[in-house]
Amino acid sequence: MKKVLLSAFGAVLLVCHVFAQSSALSEVNRIVGARLSVEYNDDKTSATVHVTNVSNKIISMVRISQRYGENAAGKSISSANLKPGESTTQSMGGSAITAIDLDAIVYADGSLETRNDAVAAEIKEEERLNAERQEKQKEYARAFAPPNPASHMPQEEQIVRNYYSKLSFLAQVGPLSNVIMHGSPKLTEAAVRDLIKDQIHFDLSEFQTGDFAEIETHPWTLLLNPDAPQSVIDVNPSGANIGVNQHNFSVNTYQIAWNKPQSEPERQQERRDLIARGVRSTGASTVKDAVRLTQPGDWSRYASFTVSARLQGQAISYRATFLFADHGRKIAIFDPAIRMPVELNGPFYPTVLVDSVYRELPFFKKWVADNQLSGCKRLKEPEVCCDPETGRCGLASEDVAHSLTLPIDEKDRVALNGLMEPDSAAKKPADAACPVTPDSGTKK
Repeated sequence: MKKVLLSAFGAVLLVCHVFAQSSALSEVNRIVGARLSVEYNDDKTSATVHVTNVSNKIISMVRISQRYGENAAGKSISSANLKPGESTTQSMGGSAITAIDLDAIVYADGSLETRNDAVAAEIKEEERLNAERQEKQKEYARAFAPPNPASHMPQEEQIVRNYYSKLSFLAQVGPLSNVIMHGSPKLTEAAVRDLIKDQIHFDLSEFQTGDFAEIETHPWTLLLNPDAPQSVIDVNPSGANIGVNQHNFSVNTYQIAWNKPQSEPERQQERRDLIARGVRSTGASTVKDAVRLTQPGDWSRYASFTVSARLQGQAISYRATFLFADHGRKIAIFDPAIRMPVELNGPFYPTVLVDSVYRELPFFKKWVADNQLSGCKRLKEPEVCCDPETGRCGLASEDVAHSLTLPIDEKDRVALNGLMEPDSAAKKPADAACPVTPDSGTKK
């Protein structure tokens, strides 16, 4: 395989453990350029793994597989940069380990050695899926970047507003998916409304846009903004495939919360001092220097703006900056308070709320109706799209119309039993009889 294989390895988190069902690991090993040695503890619940380069070339990546019990398996992929004769060591743990194998090594010249044909086929499939993901990301970036010709906003401002609006929208999807996955029978519509209301909201103002050359000689503080709140809001992606009988539906959201320890004044000052020391140690003084160190690229445009963020009744305000290249298809985000996800240009259509039986819940039905947007669809697949003029994102109305034509399996309706009392039901005395509305023979 060629050097493109390195990207397939790199797409997996370094030194990560991914557990899955796996067939028995083969004892055949065709790798001749590296040697594996393993030291187990007494009950084989942890192990120290050594990989030594016995070739005459540099090994850039190492892939190791582990087997636990009868069916559970995992893998770790780590960058190595091992010169001939050098070794790398890592620790592994979990339940009883039954086998550890050296699956593959990648040399610095891009050549590959694998343990057997099965591993080679697995890596080839990972390479194919990685290339497919990269093409999808390019497609999403192309669709997200073009400005709305009816808008008088600069293209950069439109993109920025769409990013923050989409994050806010996806955060609101979180409480709805939690109703399905973890909902208490006592959860009311009013309680869910309060949860949605407490999600993050952004107001953006005081935009300045222009060529990157206009700001590249300005002080680095324009970009990194050490005086702003530093990393005080955590943003974590959350996704699930939810099964309803024989049907699977996806939902992808973002869980957003205050990082309370990081918000303490001492921690904030530590963070600011760390940033300042880091910049001084590199000799950086300008925006161009800071970009070269943190987000190198051929940036052509910028947008600088004020963010007012409100979350769970608390608010902050600060300046942030986006950089743009390739006509807005590539961006770099400098938001000191929030680690804004770059992949927000994806579709994120919550099929479980629109394609599944859960769309029949009165609260969900109203939410879907209230959160549609017309005229902003850009992708072939169902999507969440945005209108920068209104600062809103929502389900593309064309996609919702199609989703609502999809039939609901009669057997799926049992999943609605006991979910979300309407507000009127919550106000009834506890011993009052609950009304039962027949729906195709199933009680709700």
